[in-house]
Amino acid sequence: MVPEPRVDHRRRRHGPGGAGIGSAIASCWSLLVLTVIVGVAAWIRLPGLTSLGLWRDDAWTALAAHVDVPTALRMSVTTPGFTLAEAAWIRVGSGSSTWAQVLPLLCGIAGVPLLYLMCRHHRLDRRIALLAAGVLAVSPIAVTYSVRVKQYGLDLLLAVVLLTLAELARTRGTRRSLSWLAAASLVALACSAAVAPIVAGTWVALLTHSLPDGRSRRRVAGWGAVALAGTGVVWLTFYRQLSPALSHFWDDYYLDLSSPSRAATTASTAAARLLPGLVDGPFHNRRVAAFVLAGAVLGGALAGRRAWASIGALAATAGAASMHLIPLGTGRTDEVLYPPILLLAALALATVTSWLGRRAMRPRWPLRAVLDVGASLGACVLLVLLWRTGLDAPATYPGTDMRALRQRNEREHVAGDLLIVDSRTRYLWALDAEPRPPELVFGGAWLTGFSVRSRLAGVFVQPSYSTESGFDPAGWARRATGATRVEYLGASVPGAPDNDPSFQALLAAGWHVTRRYHVVGGFLVILDRTQIQPVTSR
Repeated sequence: MVPEPRVDHRRRRHGPGGAGIGSAIASCWSLLVLTVIVGVAAWIRLPGLTSLGLWRDDAWTALAAHVDVPTALRMSVTTPGFTLAEAAWIRVGSGSSTWAQVLPLLCGIAGVPLLYLMCRHHRLDRRIALLAAGVLAVSPIAVTYSVRVKQYGLDLLLAVVLLTLAELARTRGTRRSLSWLAAASLVALACSAAVAPIVAGTWVALLTHSLPDGRSRRRVAGWGAVALAGTGVVWLTFYRQLSPALSHFWDDYYLDLSSPSRAATTASTAAARLLPGLVDGPFHNRRVAAFVLAGAVLGGALAGRRAWASIGALAATAGAASMHLIPLGTGRTDEVLYPPILLLAALALATVTSWLGRRAMRPRWPLRAVLDVGASLGACVLLVLLWRTGLDAPATYPGTDMRALRQRNEREHVAGDLLIVDSRTRYLWALDAEPRPPELVFGGAWLTGFSVRSRLAGVFVQPSYSTESGFDPAGWARRATGATRVEYLGASVPGAPDNDPSFQALLAAGWHVTRRYHVVGGFLVILDRTQIQPVTSR
């Protein structure tokens, strides 16, 4: 095990050209490089801002801005704090899609310099900390979800803060540092339930660290009990009525520990799903991904107790995934794990460079100088490669031009028509087209714990996805029995609408497609059952 670097706070005198000047120069260069990294992070995220209608998951988050606070909390699912913050943000601003994206964007960009500071707080070399920040700056998943109206960027930020405060509490062990960690743990849990494994891992690591010292053990146990009691209050306040349908979508993303072979298979599959979202590379291969992730964890463990909180967070996540509480490898829900993974990888790299440095000590000092220069050049090359990868794949947004769809619908609509809004577009329709406040229906049948209904005459909004209860394409088709025509409106996804069971049910009921209209991210299809007419597409 590599001994931890000691921080000597005593003032030293340095002559002209001494270590003090060298350290100042290194700090200035690090700040300059970090500024460039943050600039690159912002540059590749900004193209994802859109004026189009929000994506379906984003739309139901933004919908909370148009209801009262108690209703918004019922709509928040596992993100009460973020939902309230985002709703307040939308209310004080223009209410546009672009404005709704700004808060998650700021979280996504802020995570880059804060990750650097976290690494430095763990006494890692500046070059290694910059490399970790560079990886996060161009992380495919981090870039993508920085412009989604979701909490994933905030999850990452909270994980960084918790790991930093945990290290502060470990090294200082004071009541103040422990109280900060306890308070941050409760605030983080109130913002998003996804940080629960980070909270659990940090406190278990702290308690383990304090075991040899009775006084420290009692202090940590006391503040840990406060955090645990507060967690119970947070859970009872926000999370005791989670929809039972919430986990149905993630059945293939849990760990199976029923046998060693199943455990190895599901763990390596999770690694192969998780790592490509963090860094672009050959990690879709299960064996490669499992080897790299295991190497980061084991290499980081050699750095000693600095790694304990991160290892505890990953262990808690694996345990929760084996109990079907947390999915692994979904991409977006993995962002909260990026800080502990990057920190462990950075600690592993520091362990290797420290070993090489000791091997290159005097009298073979030229070798050490070569290694030092090589490390700097290698870090620069890796950063350049990462930036090129990121610049080649800037953020995009799968928005729907709802304004164009509504204008087309108004031009096509005739008396007696029934407008059917597909289930993928229900929340966006409620956000952009329905009177406010929207009409909501709560229950355990839906993934989000609620669905929407239309208040408008001649409009039917399909209430359920195929993975939710109440999915009844045949019943929905019967609603159109007395209509003159059907106007079928939805968001564009591969195969839509022709492969949608609800659309096929209309065709089976005798409706025929007469016209198709396509806009950015959406479509409107006109169906008539009086006679078969030639189909036109525009």
